[in-house]
Amino acid sequence: MEQKVLIVDDNRTNQKILEDILKDDFKLEKTESGEKALEIIPVFKPDIVLLDVMMPGLDGYSVCEMIKKSGKKSNTKVLLVSAKVMLEDRLKGYNVGADDYITKPFDEEELLAKVKVFARLNEEEMKRKKAEEDVRRNETKFRSIFSNANDAILLVDENGHYKDCNDVGLKMFGCKREEMIGRSFLDFSPLFQPDGNSSSEKMKIQIKNAYENNPSHFEWQYQRSNRSTFFAEISLSILHLDKEQNLLAIVRDISERKKFEAKIRSANEEMQALSETGALVATVAHDAKKFTSAMSMSLEGLIIPCLREKLDQSEHWVMNLMNDVLEVHSNSNQCTHFLESLLAINRKTEVIEPVSSVDIIQRAFGLLSYNLIQDKVEWHLEYQSGRKMMVMGNNQLIRVFMNLIANASDALKKFEVAKPKISVTIEEDDKTVIVSVHDNGPGIKKDILEVIRKGMVVSTKGKGGNGFGVSGATKIVKNCNGTMEIESELGRGATFIVNLPKANEEVREEVNLEGVDLF
Repeated sequence: MEQKVLIVDDNRTNQKILEDILKDDFKLEKTESGEKALEIIPVFKPDIVLLDVMMPGLDGYSVCEMIKKSGKKSNTKVLLVSAKVMLEDRLKGYNVGADDYITKPFDEEELLAKVKVFARLNEEEMKRKKAEEDVRRNETKFRSIFSNANDAILLVDENGHYKDCNDVGLKMFGCKREEMIGRSFLDFSPLFQPDGNSSSEKMKIQIKNAYENNPSHFEWQYQRSNRSTFFAEISLSILHLDKEQNLLAIVRDISERKKFEAKIRSANEEMQALSETGALVATVAHDAKKFTSAMSMSLEGLIIPCLREKLDQSEHWVMNLMNDVLEVHSNSNQCTHFLESLLAINRKTEVIEPVSSVDIIQRAFGLLSYNLIQDKVEWHLEYQSGRKMMVMGNNQLIRVFMNLIANASDALKKFEVAKPKISVTIEEDDKTVIVSVHDNGPGIKKDILEVIRKGMVVSTKGKGGNGFGVSGATKIVKNCNGTMEIESELGRGATFIVNLPKANEEVREEVNLEGVDLF
């Protein structure tokens, strides 16, 4: 940026000489008196003032002193120009605040060089002040974040000793401030991390990376002052604060997330074991279905008609026997329906065809009804009466909704919800059937919600499913050209939303479901 110079001299010839020397490098303004100079300075705001000493009215010494005392332009450099060459004259100039004293006659090149030197000093001073202001602003911002953050924030020296810690950190570690300051990472860590490596060696590597301007993000097992342990996620980076280089550690307690991940791994193992028994389940269900179907056909085709012929005898024992046989017939039909559902969800290759979403949900509730009753979970299905809500899909969708309903029931039981309830709503628009599975539980924490959403996009081929079957369920829905999403708000439960294309009777498409194991 072009700097501004104010020339103050009662001699117009001198003004013209100075103007010719400086006009190519600076923006100029001229005046012939000290009084006018004091009026111009607040408006023109010069970076440098070339001020003649001997002038009528206010002389250069007086004007210089007033400029320096006013403070309105504290970084303005004042160069006195005078024919007075005595030492006491120069010293008087410096005493009133002059930055330099140039004697007449002057060398033009030397004068230009001096003015340029002070221009560079101005630039450096402005840069320094801006940097200092930025530092102050950043320090203020950091202190605000430091005090109000949800995570623990620690300032650490190059040896790994804590210099400061916010209140969240003190609570996380179970310490008072004086018990924390001056201690190191290792004072709050077990000797070895869960992977078997030394805490000391691992932390040295992370600190070294941070000081080499390679910010570190890693998981760590901490040990509180009461010797209990917790898992944390740490971010290490360099922070310049109070003109010192510090190590900034942001620590987030991820104990709940680790527990959730452990449950996912456990669920994966259980599902893998169930998938290995799938063929056996299919065989047993197939044989059992033959038996129940035969029993139902015998009752319907032979025994019931025979008993009905005897009803005209009005004998009491015949009426009772008829009621018992009808109940057996009803139960055998229910058993056959149950086994058909088991067989349907165990098939690895299905076709995409029009199916009733109402029937799919009713089958899922039927297969889970015993567990829901045992857990005292109220459930209901809402849809437009008289509609089957046909979608393009297959019986594998039963597995999807069994999975969502079972997970909701488990959550309600785990959190001991007073009146557990699961609601399934089926709606439709022009092209889509929307099935929403909602529970009245406590909702899902944000970090766990992200883990579940990631499970919706991770491939499970060859892995026997993903935690709680979310990934496998998503794959089945996707194979049916649908989508699945989750919404949750703490205190308001969770909702899984499955969007499926409305049925087109002419569409029939083969889909391979190998590698999708939910149970």
